Amino acid sequence: PNNVKVIRVKLTPLQVTIRDLAEARVEAGLSVADVAAKAGLSVATVTRLEKGRTKHPTVDVLERYARAVGKELR
Repeated sequence: PNNVKVIRVKLTPLQVTIRDLAEARVEAGLSVADVAAKAGLSVATVTRLEKGRTKHPTVDVLERYARAVGKELR
């Protein structure tokens, strides 16, 4: 018998957006450092954002990240 329990976690809209941006980064073949440079952000900022360690990122930061990976926020 399989004793693995599946735990479903509901993501907030912000978490979904950040996850989608991180996936877009990977699909575009960009590193965290690439995105940071293109967006004018620090590597630490991009890393914290992707790891969910930034509780309230600004719209400006999210827009800059999105543009760096060829996306647009709506």
